Amino acid sequence: MSRGVLIFAFNTPELNYFKQADWVADRVERFLGLPVTIVTNRASVTGVSGTNHNIVLKDAHGTNERHNKQWYNANRFQAYSISPYDETIVIDSDYIVNSDQLNLLFDSPHDFLCHRDVYDVADKNSLAAFQTFGQPKLPHYWATVLFFRESDIAENVFDLITMVKENYLFYSKLYKFDSSPFRNDHAVSIALTIAYGHRLTAIPTIPWALP
Repeated sequence: MSRGVLIFAFNTPELNYFKQADWVADRVERFLGLPVTIVTNRASVTGVSGTNHNIVLKDAHGTNERHNKQWYNANRFQAYSISPYDETIVIDSDYIVNSDQLNLLFDSPHDFLCHRDVYDVADKNSLAAFQTFGQPKLPHYWATVLFFRESDIAENVFDLITMVKENYLFYSKLYKFDSSPFRNDHAVSIALTIAYGHRLTAIPTIPWALP
């Protein structure tokens, strides 16, 4: 059974996300001992002298603004169809791996996991506002780290994430949250709520908090 890590990284005029992802991928291999596939576009790798990691070229989806700068962050719905692995961990390109803890995810009996709980590593800010979102206070799940294995359950979750993304304006009006910028967290949260029949206590999560 193959295992590996997937990172999405699309450059913007301001930031070299591919270079960032390549650095993170080196740390993944060092601490987790896993191969890495970086999903990017041709423009982001033009002029790149080389990388030790697998590259998959895709067009960037979604142009949002983050701190008044462009940010392409809407490709995560493609993770299931892109991943070359039987079991996959998806991480943000700025998620710095410093231990082998993520390898524990492969021991889980669940076919799709993400974080529900978070904490501030500086212990300065309350993150209580991120526990829920929208008028009905839907539980907020985090797309920063996703674990999934090839299965009907995971495929269904990603089909639902795709549906929510394609109908994001509708869901923003239904649950009354801002339609812009698009948030993977919200798409994943709504998809999981649907997948588990709105039985919120039935949704499995990564059993430690996201720093």
